Amino acid sequence: MTCSCLTLRSSGVRAVGMLLLAAALPVHAQEPPRMTIEGHTDTAVCLAYSPDGSVIATGSRDKTIRLWNSKTGKKLRTLAGHTGGVSSLAFCATGKKMVSWSGDGTVREWDVLASKATAVLTCPAKCSCRVGYAPNGRLLAIAMDDKLIRLWDGDKGSQGTTLAGHQNQVCGVALSRDGKTLASADWIGTVRLWDTVTGKCLAASETGAGTVSCLVFAPNGQTLAIGDSTAQLGLCTVPDLGYSQLIGYDDSVESVQCLAFSPDGKVLAVGIRDAIHIELWNTATRQCFKTLPADVWDVAFSPDGKTIAACDASHISLWDLK
Repeated sequence: MTCSCLTLRSSGVRAVGMLLLAAALPVHAQEPPRMTIEGHTDTAVCLAYSPDGSVIATGSRDKTIRLWNSKTGKKLRTLAGHTGGVSSLAFCATGKKMVSWSGDGTVREWDVLASKATAVLTCPAKCSCRVGYAPNGRLLAIAMDDKLIRLWDGDKGSQGTTLAGHQNQVCGVALSRDGKTLASADWIGTVRLWDTVTGKCLAASETGAGTVSCLVFAPNGQTLAIGDSTAQLGLCTVPDLGYSQLIGYDDSVESVQCLAFSPDGKVLAVGIRDAIHIELWNTATRQCFKTLPADVWDVAFSPDGKTIAACDASHISLWDLK
């Protein structure tokens, strides 16, 4: 089976590019997962590795968060309390706390060992929330229907900076690894970079992409990967936001579901639900070199970069990277 992708550095000539697909890429047999973890009673839609890589946390439409031993797949504990599906997760730097966002309109912070929520923040249900911990404390980015992005200071337990500038509804946000920069994207493909301390907009760009479905910073903070609802995958340089299309998929692909960079930034994992697989791209050569079969909702690399995990329908699939 071929990767459904083609190396392209700029937009245009999409139809011709797709005709060259078979000749441009080698044939890759899809590699089955090393291990499959089961336990959720509904679709698992988000996951995160603990900082030491020993635990995988998964959030599901069954309204629970489950923690698993990443080596054996054994369930360690279940965190219950959300009344809606869980759609975003993150561990703190020590691995002792987690934060989660749910469609019930709440963000919850958890004591992992005690398996209980220690704080609850109520947000409007109709908002896009991505949770993450900055090195100097917790930082939540909440994109609401009013075109504004609000940052929540977890250390102080209060709302921090409000980011204003988008002219359309914000549909995605991403936090850099150091927590100093936030990227946001709206329904027409406008991408903005923000200073999370001052609230200043550092750059803005009309990428020409459609509604952004996912975006993620590379570990070095110098590149932003963007997937959209018109089945385009692109890269933006940071801080100038120079955009280049990596690939335009054919009509069998409706959108890019999820993205993740390996810890060293050398590999970009691209989840394509329509094609029921994950593509692994070499970021230096800009070529797809492997596909992994999965009804993928979210994907993550282990902290050592040796394993990739994916929410694969109601279970979790893991592959060893060679």
